[in-house]
Amino acid sequence: PNFMKKLKKHTINYIVKTFSHLPISRLYLFSTLIRKINSFFFKYRHNTITKNIKNSFKNESHSKISKKFSVHFFNLIAEFIKSLSISKNDILERVQIKNINEIEKQIKNEKNIVFITSHFCNWEWLFLRISLIKNIFLFGIYQEQSSKVFEFIINKSRTRFGGNLVSTNNLKNFLFKKKQRKTLFFVSDQLPPKNNRGLKINFLGQSTVFNKIPERVSKLTKSVVFYIEMLETKRGHYSIEFKQIKSTNITKIYANLLEETVGKQPEKWLWSHKRWKR
Repeated sequence: PNFMKKLKKHTINYIVKTFSHLPISRLYLFSTLIRKINSFFFKYRHNTITKNIKNSFKNESHSKISKKFSVHFFNLIAEFIKSLSISKNDILERVQIKNINEIEKQIKNEKNIVFITSHFCNWEWLFLRISLIKNIFLFGIYQEQSSKVFEFIINKSRTRFGGNLVSTNNLKNFLFKKKQRKTLFFVSDQLPPKNNRGLKINFLGQSTVFNKIPERVSKLTKSVVFYIEMLETKRGHYSIEFKQIKSTNITKIYANLLEETVGKQPEKWLWSHKRWKR
């Protein structure tokens, strides 16, 4: 059984990686076709998406945001596939950093760094771009997936440019064993697990539970904390800006900054998440 599981993972990875060598324009055509099929037949998480947007933007045009989100979501599929073969030069060209000097200064001063970001724009390309910062020693903290095939493929992509990965299940051991300087990368906008005592914050007009693990880890490791804002400049091109969080109320400030970002390009957030289940 283990051999067959491994064979399945590597076979699917090979197929997707081969497909990823197509030009991004072709992959966008493919994703557009999938979007149109979805809109007629499957309507992936349509009710969740509609409900989340309506509750967050009570005075806005919900259908307009929903339609734009659908376009963005299926463009993301094309870009995620491309992640398996995209070159360093393409990532450097497509993901521009506004203030890289802020991070280079912390690295030069041998500081631990904690990045907190969200499922906004293209977080996979964001991780790849940050992996390319010199001497970053980057570790992405991720939740293990129910689909081990999907997890294998996406994690192969994430580590292509030198970034490392640590599952939340191994985070405690990692922090106590890995004493040298490091940069930790959290995508922290999902609903935390039930056993996680989160912080309730008014976010997008709703009582929302936020994960406090990044805040706790940053204090434990005496890290300099940055929120990363990523915005789309045109299709397949992004700009990122590092915003230092100097307050001790890291989770609250993070939620406020994320709310500002969502307000700038609302269709770019991952509305398909079941964010307000409790």
